[in-house]
Amino acid sequence: MNGNLMKQLARYFSRYEEYLAGEKQSLCLPSWDALRTDWWIGLRFFLNRAFMQGRRDSVSFAFLEATNAALAELLPPDLSAQERDGRVLQWSAAGFFHKANWNSDDNPVRQALNRAHTIEVDGKTRISSTGKARDREMVLDILRFICEHPAAGGQVLNIAKYAAERIELGETAVVFTELDDIRQVGPKIAAFFLRDLVAVLELQSRLSPADYRLLMPVDTWIEKIAGKLGIQPGPDGLAAAIADTCHQEGVDPIHFNQGAWYLGAHSFDLLLENLERIKP
Repeated sequence: MNGNLMKQLARYFSRYEEYLAGEKQSLCLPSWDALRTDWWIGLRFFLNRAFMQGRRDSVSFAFLEATNAALAELLPPDLSAQERDGRVLQWSAAGFFHKANWNSDDNPVRQALNRAHTIEVDGKTRISSTGKARDREMVLDILRFICEHPAAGGQVLNIAKYAAERIELGETAVVFTELDDIRQVGPKIAAFFLRDLVAVLELQSRLSPADYRLLMPVDTWIEKIAGKLGIQPGPDGLAAAIADTCHQEGVDPIHFNQGAWYLGAHSFDLLLENLERIKP
């Protein structure tokens, strides 16, 4: 195991932080603490990760933007917070977020999600669907989660605030399991969301070494880099092996995971940036 190489990879987390800074700006947040103040912002932070389903980023982004357009159509910005919350809770009470009613012709959320929407991608206007059927079902199940979770208490649950509070209480495994159970979310998206939430809210001091195992989203880039480093899946899987190896080598697991992903996903761009330094 090359601990120095792991540390070098972890340094690329600073490039990932640039991506997070852009997201903060797009969400119009004065600080990341604002994630805790509004369930709508928390939902958008979650959806920004939930749509990354292993397809091309451009396709996932188009589906995400079309879904945002559908939700904005249902909950226009001129609604007051009270009107917005009341509308969502009314849909929940009508059972529209239950699986049996996902495809009901009377379901206004399903109708909005089934339409194609005009969106902006890379400065160009295009028409996009909100994804495959499973993407729409995921959105409906997320809405069920934030309306019907016991912690909601008759209100709409802020998924980001709720997850942060569970982490602060030492219950990372609890919220991970709950998110994992949402339709089409699964362990990779749950880990992706929790990893970035911990990073932006600076919750690392609330984590146990075992918690880091739940904050290691594993995609094809992470798999390849882990393989090159000789990190093999153990009895608890590759995510656990990566987190444990980082601790053994004195490397921040979140920085390594973010940095390794960034390096893998942007390797061609980074190669071109540094081409003059590379001997032919």
